Amino acid sequence: MPGADENVFWLKALFDFINGETLIRQFFDAFLFEGLPACDQRPDDTYLDGVEKSEIYIGIFGNEYGREDVNDISPTEKEGR
Repeated sequence: MPGADENVFWLKALFDFINGETLIRQFFDAFLFEGLPACDQRPDDTYLDGVEKSEIYIGIFGNEYGREDVNDISPTEKEGR
């Protein structure tokens, strides 16, 4: 099973590929949550807002994908709603 560092490596590689291809960039604006700077907004609110504003969402998931909230729903599960 790949470690967290390897997962981030492949996510970054995909992000760089999309941003480096002129034709793809005309149609897609890649967003990499791991690339966000620290801010005063909760991380799950930040990326859920990005998902909500997206016309197309492509998620790449591993075996673990976030902690559940008080309602037993992880932020990743909220992305699909």
